[in-house]
Amino acid sequence: MQSQKMDLQSTKEDVSIENVEFKYCSSFVGGALYVSNQSVLSELKKIRFIENKAQLYGDNYSFQIQDIILTKIYEYNPQFQSTNLFLFELTNPIQLKRGLSYIITLEIKINDQYYPQTNQRIESLNMYPYLKDNSNFQVSSDINIQSPYLYYYQDLLYRKDNFDIEIQIMDYKYKAICNFKYQIQEDCPQDMEKVIINQKYIDSNSKRSYCKQCDYQYYSLCYANYSQIREGYWRKSYSLQNNEVVACSFSPQSCTGGYEIENKLCYEGHIGPQCLNCDIKGEYWNDSYSLYGNFQCTKCSQIQKNTIKVFFTSLKSNFYICEDPALQFLDLLNFKRINKNKRFQFNQKYIDCIC
Repeated sequence: MQSQKMDLQSTKEDVSIENVEFKYCSSFVGGALYVSNQSVLSELKKIRFIENKAQLYGDNYSFQIQDIILTKIYEYNPQFQSTNLFLFELTNPIQLKRGLSYIITLEIKINDQYYPQTNQRIESLNMYPYLKDNSNFQVSSDINIQSPYLYYYQDLLYRKDNFDIEIQIMDYKYKAICNFKYQIQEDCPQDMEKVIINQKYIDSNSKRSYCKQCDYQYYSLCYANYSQIREGYWRKSYSLQNNEVVACSFSPQSCTGGYEIENKLCYEGHIGPQCLNCDIKGEYWNDSYSLYGNFQCTKCSQIQKNTIKVFFTSLKSNFYICEDPALQFLDLLNFKRINKNKRFQFNQKYIDCIC
């Protein structure tokens, strides 16, 4: 058979293959054959496949989707201005916050191999239907816009411990239905932060959380386990404990504040705790910075230019000083001065000799 594709959905008992050849066939999935039952694998080995091509998976043949797994969840929170997408921790069951949106990325298993939801070989093709109605949902550039998105919004007035999301992969016969169950979690509202403490008096491994008022001395915004610290403060981790937020007392202007941690909170060229160090080796800012002035990190190349400028200025001043005795000698010869303010401009200063 040439340039055609077959769907093989029979069981092993129904199929007997002899003297079959597939060549120059092409298809979206499974260049020559799409097989819904792996029990016919022994029969497939009798087929001669020649230069068949699949745009996504299985140049000669492909089995149906074997499994779908959830790999990442991004939480969309428009209350944060600097970044509104956060990589969500996968737990079992998955706990989502009411009123927020989530972007879900998947991997599918075909031919005993897991594939991401986008295929790098062909950028224009995708096995997933795209979100059509996205007028109320603007996705940040943090995630590749080519990726498919699953949009969910939970009504604040509707309470349900579990809900199912039905995901249909591909169209026609190449599809799979996968249900994920999520547990809705009541979380801390805006202006409140979630604090997790160990219940050591019950179990050393157990934890519980509670909400407390956001401390605006350190934070400009709090919501659940996310926060933005103010300018002039620094932190090593995303912890919401106030004692882990350090004031940049020596150089407040070096700490920019925001949602991030460590060097991402530092002004350009600054690194380390409280952003007091300069990135001399260029490991973070991709350029060498050195201390210049009071806790100011400046590019080393810029400092070298300033040094050369100061050096030539010094040479010029020394030249004028060396000329000064000669000018005094001309004064003794009674040369008439044109302008005392131009004492160092030798050729414009004296025009005549008074006899």
